Amino acid sequence: MLHHGAAFANPDLNCIHETVIAAEYRVGMAAWRLDQSINTTRAIRGMGRWDMKEYKLLSWPDLPSEFRRTGYRRLLSELSQRHVGESTLMRRDGLRPAEVRALLQFLSQRDLLDVREAAPAVRGWMLPAWWRRLRASA
Repeated sequence: MLHHGAAFANPDLNCIHETVIAAEYRVGMAAWRLDQSINTTRAIRGMGRWDMKEYKLLSWPDLPSEFRRTGYRRLLSELSQRHVGESTLMRRDGLRPAEVRALLQFLSQRDLLDVREAAPAVRGWMLPAWWRRLRASA
């Protein structure tokens, strides 16, 4: 087992270590490119439509009886604090996607929502993971 700094004291181990890190970087970049390609294909086909808009509640509505459950109130609370994408809203516990859409339609019809185009999602990059491993082994 290597102790702190041993990899850099031995040139052979240092070369192996750098080769492993470079390979991990290449694999990470290939996975990132594949993920970007899949996301682009989904967007072209319209499968990623849920992330195209974000919603924010402008004022608290007087809810009809069908929207007076706890799940709807939690959703309204989140919408009142910030812009939220539809896919995030769909993943909320306690409400089915059809119920979320019904609430959004109700709010939209009464002009209680600020709707904006969502910014493109920023995907995590593989660099920090291998950088942490490099720092931990040094």
